[in-house]
Amino acid sequence: MEENYRFSDEAKQELHRALCYFKLMYKDDVFMDDLISQLRLIFSMPTAFQIRYKKR
Repeated sequence: MEENYRFSDEAKQELHRALCYFKLMYKDDVFMDDLISQLRLIFSMPTAFQIRYKKR
């Protein structure tokens, strides 16, 4: 099964910041592995998670 993820510009920026932080501790591989694992879980069961909307 092929997963396709689309990130907002804000999410991309936050991901970049998090990745920089984890690279300082040499844990960027662990971080990315866990992120991909969590995305796959969400992708496999999308209705199992609460939908939240940002109030503007």
